[in-house]
Parts: sequence; structure tokens; C-alpha cells
Amino acid sequence: MTDFDLCHAWDAAISRLQSDDCPDGFINLHNEGRITRLEVMDNICKHCVDNDALATVVQRMRTHPEDWVRKIGIDIYEMIVRRANRVTDIAQIANTSPLQPGCRIRLNGSYDLTQWWLNGNDYYDATFVRFAERKHGEMPVAIIEFDNEIDMTESCGQIHRGKFGVMKLHFVADWDSSETVCVHIIASAPNNLDEFYDSHPFGTEIESHATYASLAGNGT
Repeated sequence: MTDFDLCHAWDAAISRLQSDDCPDGFINLHNEGRITRLEVMDNICKHCVDNDALATVVQRMRTHPEDWVRKIGIDIYEMIVRRANRVTDIAQIANTSPLQPGCRIRLNGSYDLTQWWLNGNDYYDATFVRFAERKHGEMPVAIIEFDNEIDMTESCGQIHRGKFGVMKLHFVADWDSSETVCVHIIASAPNNLDEFYDSHPFGTEIESHATYASLAGNGT
């Protein structure tokens, strides 16, 4: 399968998922060795978690004859339950999260093994600044300040430059002491986060599967 064929099959998989509530397109791409299980889960989550009309997709996966598909179906179902039960109130999160202003955090991890975004480093250290509110029902994001400015450009021309970062939870989770996050590098914190994400959609972050961990103690 050529790159063109893969793109066509990918588009067809999304279309079938949206129109027929059928995940088979992504399952077939995985079984052909074209995409990973994580890509299957990420794409089905992206279309299902916020869409009650596609609940049948999750049920089909939970009863699928292949073990790995059933496992993803169970994981997505549990994610939907967690989403329904999670706290999104920014005041409550600010009071209860281990992330507090001045808290030191460390970021590493990656979607792939190369960890390109670390630019040869083992990790980046940063300071948690604050939570920033999004629209109703959406989890607040975290604003952080890196110890050093990051200035990187992808081969496609996408620029990542600044000393601040916006972290959005990648999976349905709470702002705990460690989680997987999408990270954007910015020069200054945006005033409107929803407008920011409208102009910086999934795929424009410097890393979609970074992991942060809070370090012992606050401050420097």
C-alpha cells in the first residue's frame, strides 16, 4: 500500500466510522500492518468519546472476536465513564490538584521512540504556572514555564518557539501528579484557549504523547 493508498484508506475508515458506526476500516489498517494499536485507539476515541451517537462503535469493539480490539473497546468504554465522572470546575481542580503554582515538573516521553521534541535532552524541566479555563465541560489546560527557551522547527516548517507551554490532557484523566499530555510551545500564554486550539488543532503540538511528572517540593 502506497502513502496515497494509506491516506485514501484512512479517509475511508473515518467516513465509515462516522456514517455507519463501523470501526472495521481502522481495524483492517492495523491488521495490514499500516497503523499501530495506539493509532486505532486515538482515532476512534477522537470520533467517539464526545459523540453519544457512536456508542454502538464501542459496543461492537467490546464484543469483537479479536482480543486486541476487545481490549481497546473496553478501554474506550472506561474512558467514557471517566469522562462522565471527571471534575471540570477550574476552581475545584486548582484546589485539589497536586499541580500548584511554583510546582516543579519534568517532561519527557513521546509518541515514538526517537523523542525528537527533546532535541537530544533526556527531559525538560519546567515550573507550573496556573490552570487556564476552556469552554464549559472541557478540562482546563495547564500553563507551564520551561527553564530554557525551546526553539525547534519541524521538517514540514511547523515552528515551536518560546519559553512557555500549554499542556492539554491527551486521555480522559484528571490533573494528577503525572499524566500524558499534548504540549504546545508558545511565547506567551493565549488569552482565549478555545480560539488557540481552533488555530492549533491536533497535529500542530510539539508532542502529542508527552508525560509530565511533578517533582518533590515547590519552587526552584
